[in-house]
Amino acid sequence: MIAYIKYFVIILCAIYSFIKIINAKHLSIKFCSIFIFYSSVMSLIYNNIPNQLRILHMLFVILTIGILFMIFFQLPYHTVFTISVISYSLSICTYLISIFVYSFIYVLFSNINLIIQQIIISLLQSLINIIIFRIKRFKSGMPFLIYEKNATIGIHIASIILLCTIMVKSSDKSLIYIIPLLFILISFILLNIWWRERIRTTYLKRMAQKEIDFLNNEITTLKTDNETLSALIHRDNKLIPALIMTLQDYMNSQENDISTGNNLLEQLQNLAKDRKNVIHSTISMNYPLNTTNIISIDALMNYMFQKARQNNITLSLDIDFPNENCSISKLIENVIPETELCTLLADMLDNAIIATACNSGGEIMVRFSCDVNAVYYVEVFDTGIPFEANVLVNFGRKRITTHKDFGTGIGLNTIYHIIGLHNATVIIDETVNINNTKYQKKMSVVFDNRHLYILKTNSRNDELNYLARRADLMINPDFDYQ
Repeated sequence: MIAYIKYFVIILCAIYSFIKIINAKHLSIKFCSIFIFYSSVMSLIYNNIPNQLRILHMLFVILTIGILFMIFFQLPYHTVFTISVISYSLSICTYLISIFVYSFIYVLFSNINLIIQQIIISLLQSLINIIIFRIKRFKSGMPFLIYEKNATIGIHIASIILLCTIMVKSSDKSLIYIIPLLFILISFILLNIWWRERIRTTYLKRMAQKEIDFLNNEITTLKTDNETLSALIHRDNKLIPALIMTLQDYMNSQENDISTGNNLLEQLQNLAKDRKNVIHSTISMNYPLNTTNIISIDALMNYMFQKARQNNITLSLDIDFPNENCSISKLIENVIPETELCTLLADMLDNAIIATACNSGGEIMVRFSCDVNAVYYVEVFDTGIPFEANVLVNFGRKRITTHKDFGTGIGLNTIYHIIGLHNATVIIDETVNINNTKYQKKMSVVFDNRHLYILKTNSRNDELNYLARRADLMINPDFDYQ
């Protein structure tokens, strides 16, 4: 009876792991009943076969689980076999962990009936299995096993676990029995590390593929735009010289006909209007944002809008100038060159997108503004996670990133370099509900010729000593900005 309970739960947990690894959802009652019946039959077989055949039982279970899932889910056999080996090895590991956890209970309740002990261990194993697949990193299973054939390391680790299990079954109760158990636990740790690494690699590949697809679409659009502009230039190369000659003849004519002049003017106006419409159409502004009327910035905002949308992020643009004396054109003309402004804005937005994506999406807003003294602000608001303290301390000094899966830290260094070139001030404001909005963080670059580094915060009391290592970092200064 004890062996039946033990292997019923081990096999059932292996099936549960298999289902979670392939991320199958909404299984019917029929499927669940079949899996429970299968586990019960396999456990009865184990309970009634001779001891010398029980070693083969595990291999038979792995084989038949694979056949069941190959039939039910129409998966190729090499994929099914790989997942069967890994799922069964996971079940063995969780069983050993449950025994280890139960050992603490056994100290308190050593007189418990053996069957009850086994029931408690099996319940613990089931709970541990469920918890593993509730962890955020693991809850989507191992999708890479379905779409990629390379799982050599995982198979080797799982095979070591199964081999050590066979050794435990066939060994006596001497101290050498402990060695394969230690190998199983070490292999379980290695399996988790491999699992995390493959998920990270798969995610990066997927993001890279999205980027490639997006860039391919951009290339296709640019080729179309290039053909449109080429046709426009080809047409204008013929029309403009003809219009110039007509204009010269008109101006040299002794009798200037007003109707001829008006007709010539109308042709020139239509030509200019057509050219303007074609150029604006090639910018491909297909997003609901304000435009700056600076082609490079609008193109950058278009790209960042698409990139943000891929990460479930809404990007908006706010242009807030108090009068006609301030404009983005004048910012470029008098304060910072267009290329440097685009680089600065791109790096600020990249950091905001990464931080917001770590919060499973949200909102980002870019704001261009200036005060009454014509001091310009470039600000990026986001609902993402805050900067880590070590990033704030090393900002501009060395490459460091909070998100090693996504970034390199080059962007923050570039921001600091551009700020230094223009003697600007950078303000990181993470006070809750900035300006009574939904945003949790704001990075502002202020072109004030003061070159300050300011942090506004009300949630880093335990990190203030560490942040004080950065001598030029001003935390919650007495003076205030916009």
